Amino acid sequence: MRGADQIKIMITGGVASSTETMYESQMTPDEVRAIVEVAALKGRKVCAHVGGPMGARLAIEAGVASIEHGYLLDDEVVAMMVEHGTYYVPTLAVTQDEEYIRANWSAFAIDKALRAAENHRRSFQRALAAGVKIAAGEDLTPFAERLIPEIETMVNAGMSEMQAIVSATRNGAELADCLEDTGTVEVGKEADLIVLRKNPLDDIANLRELDLVFRRGRIVAGTTTPNSRQGATNVTA
Repeated sequence: MRGADQIKIMITGGVASSTETMYESQMTPDEVRAIVEVAALKGRKVCAHVGGPMGARLAIEAGVASIEHGYLLDDEVVAMMVEHGTYYVPTLAVTQDEEYIRANWSAFAIDKALRAAENHRRSFQRALAAGVKIAAGEDLTPFAERLIPEIETMVNAGMSEMQAIVSATRNGAELADCLEDTGTVEVGKEADLIVLRKNPLDDIANLRELDLVFRRGRIVAGTTTPNSRQGATNVTA
């Protein structure tokens, strides 16, 4: 697998697919199961780009770790995700953030994204209400510039501020198999932290009010004081 940490497969088409819909499956159950089994031999997870319920059911039954996008998830699929512990990485901005959409895609892709917006939002809300594990993620680089808008979009769609923050920290770390080292504030972890000027639980947009960034307990960006460079080596976020 040439050093890959995770494997992503495309079970359906997507917003940028010019000839396929976002909903029809393009892989067989045997193909997906084989990929998951071989990846597991290397200790790797498989995430699946999925648009609709046909591909989602196939992916969940084969044992994928996460559904990426999930533009249309019905009640049956959501129940399966809860039962199997399958993560959902909704990438809501792909259909909900019109400024983002129009800045990145061709006319046909913009049309597909906007037409999928209502189903995507309802699918996210259905998964959230059912208790599906959700991790914040993005579909385009630079990831660092897109994550906060994605978190804001999830809050606008019904997540609480704390749920959204957890989706981008603890849940993301669990899905990426690095929760032992990062993702929560605990003694012995890597002390990757941010310091904000305002409380994001009051307004999720306060995540933009960045003051300090710690990497492994050392300040790597922001305002510093003579004592602050000592860091805090036993905490993380």
